[in-house]
Amino acid sequence: MNSRHIILLCISLIIAACSNVHHDEKIVILNSKVFIDKDNHDYELCNDFILQDSEIKKYFLISENVSDYDFNAKAIIMPCGVSGQIYMEGKTYSYEITAAGAGYIFDEKGWPVKKYLCSNAVCCKEFPIMCTE
Repeated sequence: MNSRHIILLCISLIIAACSNVHHDEKIVILNSKVFIDKDNHDYELCNDFILQDSEIKKYFLISENVSDYDFNAKAIIMPCGVSGQIYMEGKTYSYEITAAGAGYIFDEKGWPVKKYLCSNAVCCKEFPIMCTE
């Protein structure tokens, strides 16, 4: 391999690495509210759960966007969490994050288009109560 190939390889690696970086300016929390399903007998576990807008934004930046299979295998759904509207990737969506760390992004028809879990080391350190690992 000559030096020109090495330089092209390095540039390609840098571009690929940067394409996976989250950009804060792409995510704006438009509104949020806490929800609690008091018909669920476990709702008292949720009495102190709340996330500020900055924490909601951080959750979507550091949690993992996972497949339906992984989400269904690992997600724990609690009778409480936060929900609202979020602007990301150039569009406005609805979102929901349960107290156990399962997160959803919904389209305008209410269908989940992305599912998130707090299952990596960074997310688990920041939100230990929501860690699914």
